[in-house]
Amino acid sequence: MSFISSNMASSAFDLYAVKDDLLFGCIQAKTSIRDRVTRDREPSIAAMAHFFWSIVFVLDGDFLRLPKFMHMVKGESDMFPDNGWHGLYAFSLPDSVICDRIYRLDNELNIFKQHAEQAFAEWKDRRQWFTHKWAAETHVEA
Repeated sequence: MSFISSNMASSAFDLYAVKDDLLFGCIQAKTSIRDRVTRDREPSIAAMAHFFWSIVFVLDGDFLRLPKFMHMVKGESDMFPDNGWHGLYAFSLPDSVICDRIYRLDNELNIFKQHAEQAFAEWKDRRQWFTHKWAAETHVEA
């Protein structure tokens, strides 16, 4: 709880994921992935190191066309070898950037809801292995 308390004071996260009175996730919400992304990536990495589900919502994912921003989310580059979030969920997103950690939302938020259920189940049953490497199933029906 000390990790969560310190981050509530710093407003590093905008929302928290809770189910069955258990706080299992930290959520950041942005207009664009460009908005303060460099500053927000570090608290997300810290949340994952404390075994929390860490995601970011963005309204506009257009900046993900730039490799730097895509790699800040999913890793897999020299500058960003590891992912910065378990997932990014966007309402507007170029088809070319959709991958196993970057998802387009529909109006019902279906993929987010399904991933939240997966994350909670994994967090509750195997929290000690719920690291930054965890990824939601990518072939989830909307």
